[in-house]
Amino acid sequence: MRKIKIVLSYDGSGFLGWASQPGKRTVEGEFKNGLKKVLPETQDFFVAGRTDAGVHAENQVVSFSSNISENFHESGVQKALNSAIPTDIFVKSVEFINGDFNARFSAVSRTYIYYLKHISKYSVFQRNYTSYFDKELDFEKIRKAADDCLGEHNFFGFSSSSSDSKTFIRKVLNIEFNGDSKSFTFEIKANGFLTHMIRLIMGTLIEIGAGKLPESQIKNILHLEKRGLTGKTTSPHGLFLQRINYET
Repeated sequence: MRKIKIVLSYDGSGFLGWASQPGKRTVEGEFKNGLKKVLPETQDFFVAGRTDAGVHAENQVVSFSSNISENFHESGVQKALNSAIPTDIFVKSVEFINGDFNARFSAVSRTYIYYLKHISKYSVFQRNYTSYFDKELDFEKIRKAADDCLGEHNFFGFSSSSSDSKTFIRKVLNIEFNGDSKSFTFEIKANGFLTHMIRLIMGTLIEIGAGKLPESQIKNILHLEKRGLTGKTTSPHGLFLQRINYET
């Protein structure tokens, strides 16, 4: 058996998230269907991060083992896979690797980038790749409040009730904003994320920026470790899994 690492991108618009669901179109389901056509015998399949319905990925990572012939080349596997999967998924690279690499457990951090615009800048051509809001925002309030997420905390209050996580402790390593109150990007890097965590954080920040929630609300939610105190869950459109880091 050979260990294989694959980096892929996908447009999440037409999928009900990453994870396979019976009778539903998912990224994992479509990718594995194509994988079976190219490499019928695989095992120990892992993904770096499971994305929600409508969320996109620039550089998702999967790993698995396969009883693959020594005559197969990485470029050949890449070409074959891209011929076997839908065009809204694309294999960017294939690497035969040694050692104990695991796409999920070897990752030390994940980075997401979120594209947001005021509804006055709405475009039908960007509706699947941008999250729109309709409030007038104090951008500096948002930037300042976001810093309260930095560090290691219990993010239970920023998780979905459908979350199946065994622990809600996560460490946010970096947050960056670019743009202004009408059009901006939000980049967040952490050792891991909970279901809807980023979208609940952003929904809360938007309410803070609009003056609907106090500037201390992020701190309050982290301290109380209680659901139901955030702003609304923002749209998955505009949220991209940007990169996975495997280096300490």
